[in-house]
Amino acid sequence: MKLFFKRLGIFMVIIICFVTGMIISTKYFDLAHFPFKQESVHVLILGDSHTQCGIDDALLPHSLNLSESADTYFYSYVKLKRMFKANPQIDTLILGYADFNITDNQDRWLRSENINSFKLPIYFFLFDQDDFSDFIKINPTQLLEFSGTIFKRNFSHLYRIFAKEKINKFGIGGFLALEKQMENKEKSVNNKNINTTWKQSEIDILYLKKINDLCTTKNVKLILIATPTQNHSISGQNSKQVAFRNSHLKEAAYIDFSGYPLKNDNFADNSHLNAKGAAHFTVALKRVIINHNKQVIQR
Repeated sequence: MKLFFKRLGIFMVIIICFVTGMIISTKYFDLAHFPFKQESVHVLILGDSHTQCGIDDALLPHSLNLSESADTYFYSYVKLKRMFKANPQIDTLILGYADFNITDNQDRWLRSENINSFKLPIYFFLFDQDDFSDFIKINPTQLLEFSGTIFKRNFSHLYRIFAKEKINKFGIGGFLALEKQMENKEKSVNNKNINTTWKQSEIDILYLKKINDLCTTKNVKLILIATPTQNHSISGQNSKQVAFRNSHLKEAAYIDFSGYPLKNDNFADNSHLNAKGAAHFTVALKRVIINHNKQVIQR
């Protein structure tokens, strides 16, 4: 019996070492061959589902939208470092920014097993040593818990690399054209009183600051934007938000498009634009960027 358990233990160690070795080797192969280099891109767009569905990079010259649903600033920062390294020509970062983006809800998302069960395997290969260290501090067990999915996703990335897929086909972000049109019953929603319920993030907010610092170091213009919504439901204009921007994001521009006038048929739901709305909004955003309309850029 002792011999059996000894052999079983040796077998398990071999399996663990093999899987670990494959995860590490595929990570570095993915990293070495991933299509980071985007020579025509000067404007990078990052954020969550609001910028993912709201900004059509096909209509904004020399831009690339790598926003992804449920992305916290941690994952945006991981992406940004790799994109800056491969594309020194990038001179502008458009980053989604609204009330909820720096609340403790984002910290819950960053710790969420449900969210990280699909986020971590997709982004794992992008992690550098600091990212690993930070993630382990936030989620001590999830790297081990999702190691099997990480293993599979690394090979999925390999397949797409060999198939010469475009960068927006790997799951790390890309414009999403929603065809849905908001239904009548969705048009009336209670606007939450952010000023009384708002509790600032303690973890994810650090990565927003790191994004800001990295843009400053790289001499990249950081533009924070709130995308159009019904009833201004995710505007970044409450007093605590303004105080935070004035204190920590002094070099960044802020454009509040939350109240931008769009018809109901431009929305997929209360806070997301559909393809039609994204086209209208992107044209407006293009005018602001090109004309440097300082009247709508607020600190």
